[in-house]
Amino acid sequence: QKHLQGDLRRLPFRTSQCEYLDAVIPKLSKGCLVVSDNILWSGKVVEPLQKGDKATKALLTYNQRLTEDDRFEHLILPIRDGLSVARYL
Repeated sequence: QKHLQGDLRRLPFRTSQCEYLDAVIPKLSKGCLVVSDNILWSGKVVEPLQKGDKATKALLTYNQRLTEDDRFEHLILPIRDGLSVARYL
C-alpha cells in the first residue's frame, strides 16, 4: 500500500482546487484516487455563471481540468452536493 509523501497541510487554507491538484499530482502513483467534495456547489455549476462568482468559476475550471486530463479517469457522483472521483492512470 502506498501513501502520499510530503506534507500537504502546508498549503495555504484558501488554496484553490487546481492548486491542490498541482501539489498532489507529482505525489500520485498509478491507481490513486483524488476525491473532492461539494463539487456541484448547490447546482451552481450547471447554471449560467454569475458575474464575479469566483468560487463557482474555480469549481468549473477544476471539473473541466480533471475531465480533460488524460492522466485521470473522472466522474462526478450526484450525492448531496456532489462528489468527484478521479483515478490516476
